[in-house]
Amino acid sequence: MTMKQAKWLVVTLLVIGILGYVHSRNPMQWGKPDRLALGPATQVEAPADCQLRGQGCMVVIDDIGSVFVRLPEQIRSLEKFTLEVRPDTELARNTGAVHANFDMIDMDMGFNDYVLERSAAGDFTATVILPVCSADRSDWIVDIFLTTTHGTFVTRLPFELPRR
Repeated sequence: MTMKQAKWLVVTLLVIGILGYVHSRNPMQWGKPDRLALGPATQVEAPADCQLRGQGCMVVIDDIGSVFVRLPEQIRSLEKFTLEVRPDTELARNTGAVHANFDMIDMDMGFNDYVLERSAAGDFTATVILPVCSADRSDWIVDIFLTTTHGTFVTRLPFELPRR
């Protein structure tokens, strides 16, 4: 082996080592992140008249409480907005984490998963940025996962983005 070949071998092994390190430290870049749920999530029916943008809607979880979910009226692709989740008092005491997954049916919109931050008042919020759909669609769905002491609950809420 010549000195030039040995240098290339060392550089190649170094690059492979760095890539392996990055992969092990940042799994969000390499695959679908695990949900916060530790087991199956119980599906909760969304209200039929839910106006998620602007008005928001109340989702009732039988025998546990309710949660108010709202997006701002004005949302645009590639611009920040705030997702707000407010559990009622009883449910807030039992909620450990809230997770949101934004998606489009039959489309690959990348990873749009957010862990919401709890405020001192017990509300949960996340700053969200949604990508532009290359097919010019605007029909989104957000799955809200609530991990509580009574289990994990998920509700699916559709909404539309205004077209540019």
